[in-house]
Amino acid sequence: ASVVKDTSNPTVAITSSPVINFANRAAYTVSGTCSINTRPVNVNVGGVTSAPVCTASAWSATLNVTGVADNGSVG
Repeated sequence: ASVVKDTSNPTVAITSSPVINFANRAAYTVSGTCSINTRPVNVNVGGVTSAPVCTASAWSATLNVTGVADNGSVG
C-alpha cells in the first residue's frame, strides 16, 4: 500500500455577501466555495457565528444579525 501526502492548503471563498438591511437582517445569507468537502467552514459576521459544512465544493450560512451594530463595515 502507498501513502499520498496532501500538501495543498484548503481554500474558502465568499461569493455572495449582500448588504445587510432591515429586510434581511433576521435571516442574512452568506455563501461561497470551498475545497474540502465534509469539513466545516467557520463564518463570523459581526460576532454572529456559524459553521456550515462544505458540500459539493460549496457552503452557505443563514445568520440572525439583528444584534449587530450598524456600521459601514462589519468584520
